[in-house]
Amino acid sequence: MDKDLNSAKQTIEQRNSIIQEKLKRRNEMENRKDELEKFAYVFNYKIRGLTSEMGSRQREVQALMEQFNNIKILKYLYILLD
Repeated sequence: MDKDLNSAKQTIEQRNSIIQEKLKRRNEMENRKDELEKFAYVFNYKIRGLTSEMGSRQREVQALMEQFNNIKILKYLYILLD
């Protein structure tokens, strides 16, 4: 009877140990998940900023191209008028 009781206690202790390890691992994974979510938020914020900046730059380039084309047209007209 004592043998069975000791065996049952050992089994319970082993299971409790396993449960504690799994809880610890779960907490570590939760912390890692939180870190990754923070990283993703910052990364997405930077991407949105760069995308917005690209749009502004594209509009700026387009405006400069229009100015350049206007200058080319004016030069051509001056040549024709001379």
